[in-house]
Amino acid sequence: MIICPQCKHEEPEGAFFCSECGARLIRLNGLQTSTISEKTGTTAPWEATDSTIQEKTPLKATSVEPTKIPAEATVSLRIIPTGDTIPLRGQTEFTIGRTSKGQSIMPDIDLGPFDAYAKGVSRLHAAIRIENGELYLMDLGSVNGTQINKVKIPPNMYRRIKEGDIIMLGKLGFQIAIE
Repeated sequence: MIICPQCKHEEPEGAFFCSECGARLIRLNGLQTSTISEKTGTTAPWEATDSTIQEKTPLKATSVEPTKIPAEATVSLRIIPTGDTIPLRGQTEFTIGRTSKGQSIMPDIDLGPFDAYAKGVSRLHAAIRIENGELYLMDLGSVNGTQINKVKIPPNMYRRIKEGDIIMLGKLGFQIAIE
């Protein structure tokens, strides 16, 4: 169990926010990754060997270095189709969702004025993090999912996003703008 630092309410392991007062229980940027070493010289049973396929010139991958956000720039969410912009200022992590009467859970960015309930936006739908000049988006286990450029992302894993990306929270869309 996790004990809320504000109201001392008990929450199950893995909870991000207190269901009683809405306080953040764990830091969203505290997720860790592990390194997986690659075995060489073995072929899995389902893989073809050189004797079963003709040798072809392999495709070469090119690395694309993401453009860093200048320190003086402002990251904004441009709501589709209204064109309204919501600047991300004053912190490095933002929860995005909608407010609901009588609920103590409050997102940092409230999309309620943009018909968020009817478009399937959860109260705490996603999180955006700005770190080392780069942007990351994570779905917080929303009911209707999150998409980046029409590709659904799995929950609870940050994905890198960039200027111009179209983000869909349920059926409500916005575009990342850097000014």
